[in-house]
Amino acid sequence: MSDSQRLFEQAIEHQNAGRDEAAEWLYRAVVALDSQHAEANHRLGLLEYQSGQIDSGLAHLQTAVNCAPESIDFRLALANALLQTQRPLDAQTALDTAPMPLPNTPAVMTLRQQIIQIINPNQPTAFDHNTLNGNSEPTPAIEMNDTLLVTIADEVRVCVPADIHSQTTYVLLEQGDWCDDEMLFVRQFIQPGMVAVDVGAQHGAYALTLAKRLNGNGAVIALEPVKKVAHLLTQSVIENELNDVMTVLPVGLANHSGQIDISIRADRKPNSLQGDRTTETVTLLKLDELIENSRWPTTAPVDFLRINAGGLELDVLQSGAVFFNHNAPLVLLRVTETTLSPQLCAFVNTLNWQFYRLIPGINALFLIDPTQPLDAHQRNLFICDNACAERLQQRGLLIDQTQFTALSAMQPYQMLWPLDLANYHYAQPLLIGWQIADHSKDERWQDYQMALNCYLLSQDHKQPLTARYQRLLESLQRFHQLIETGDGHLATYMVFIRILFDLGEKQSAVYQIEELIQKMTWLLEPLHEDLRIQISRPFLPLTHDFDQRPVAGDIGTWVQAAVIEALETKRSPSSYFQNDLYLLKKVLANANHGAAMERRERLLNLRLGMPKSTAPKSIQTGRRRQKIDPNTAAWERLENNN
Repeated sequence: MSDSQRLFEQAIEHQNAGRDEAAEWLYRAVVALDSQHAEANHRLGLLEYQSGQIDSGLAHLQTAVNCAPESIDFRLALANALLQTQRPLDAQTALDTAPMPLPNTPAVMTLRQQIIQIINPNQPTAFDHNTLNGNSEPTPAIEMNDTLLVTIADEVRVCVPADIHSQTTYVLLEQGDWCDDEMLFVRQFIQPGMVAVDVGAQHGAYALTLAKRLNGNGAVIALEPVKKVAHLLTQSVIENELNDVMTVLPVGLANHSGQIDISIRADRKPNSLQGDRTTETVTLLKLDELIENSRWPTTAPVDFLRINAGGLELDVLQSGAVFFNHNAPLVLLRVTETTLSPQLCAFVNTLNWQFYRLIPGINALFLIDPTQPLDAHQRNLFICDNACAERLQQRGLLIDQTQFTALSAMQPYQMLWPLDLANYHYAQPLLIGWQIADHSKDERWQDYQMALNCYLLSQDHKQPLTARYQRLLESLQRFHQLIETGDGHLATYMVFIRILFDLGEKQSAVYQIEELIQKMTWLLEPLHEDLRIQISRPFLPLTHDFDQRPVAGDIGTWVQAAVIEALETKRSPSSYFQNDLYLLKKVLANANHGAAMERRERLLNLRLGMPKSTAPKSIQTGRRRQKIDPNTAAWERLENNN
């Protein structure tokens, strides 16, 4: 051990014991022996500043920053001292000259707000802090009236623009969550103690959800290069009291580092029609550069990596050669095409990883062949190595295809539907009629029962995951065979479409709904009050949303609502991507529609500049309103602003 290091350790002991004068003397001795000892300069500068030796203290604090420019603590201490001596511009420079943009922690945000308040005391500071990138222009202030606080699942509060044309604002208010099926899987996957990275975090629906699920133990690092969005995400961290587990970094990832100009949509101000696109300069880093920097907030391996990079997901992966040598996370990739690029497939193959997609009906991953076309509605895929896949299998989150069993060797069929359907609200008044009915004239009744029971077995959580998936596939095959051989019964189509949705085959499911409506045109038309539809077979609705939906009127109008609402909600991820009110008006005229349909109409009317709806509310809406709507204030502000 060198003399300077021995003296330094003695100085720390004195300082920890409250003997500041002795510690200061020893720190001076260390600096005399090693003028570039960063921490000795830092500690000496703090002691000098606190004792009134302002100039000497600032000099030593500056030396510490010069010797260790990547240290956030040293830079914050210098900026704080400069600010207290009424040198806000110098304090701002201390923050903005960091070699890498400072993470948007509460400490950094608070200090930036204090600096702005001194430089311009008339500027609002509710969300203000200076530029997140030391080499770019300051970020314009975001006023409280420009923002909304929207609550989604898990009571996560998300700060979003008060702009009906903002995709995040629209979708979160419409659905009370983000519009990916994978959100449910991610909530199940993440566990306390894990480390997650969200690349292209935007307003943080994923990142905040991950952080909330950590229960104070673990880390989430959210990367968002657009300054205003990063500001709002930082405010969301504070709103959710996630400061201890979540860090926002105002950078993007690519296969090269530097700065580029990107085109972004400018938020519309309240009562303004201006919302043209604008250009912003953002900072890009390689994944390896990011994690190797001392500013990276954790030394633990990364367990989950989400990449939402606007079609540049391969670039992000390629920038992490060192990262993937030391980390083997589950990766969630955004996909934008129905065919994966050969380059992406080749890169994943070099890692010896494989592609998986979610099976929504059992909330588990399934191995896929990346050379085959994807469903047109597929928005995300997963990749991971074999070790990660084995861990997922052990947790019941990934289907083990090596455990597939010949169907003949699986447990025999049980007559499940009379017992299982008793748990469904709509089916309870119909059960006795279905059971005592004479089905002798229904040539396909026995085959239908077998197919329905097969599907119900797939929904039995007591069964092994692989067995459930096999039953789901078998039920698909059985219902498909029924339709191919001429079974045109409404119940057959409804359960068949439900199975397609459960398997994640949305494109086929939507096509089958459209075919069903063409064959049974009465599904789109109001039923005469004297007409009563009877469905002779036990059935399940097309989507799980209707499983516990009470029946208003007769079962025929309830089925109409189930069919139209399924088409309306599944043909695209959100009504944000369409301006078609035709189906929505149809389902809203039906008393069995859900509250989500009213939210859709409310949003579309706002976006299209149409008056508020006077359509009658559904009975589901009335029941829902017995609970306090957490987004009432957000709705009121959005409607007032627009």
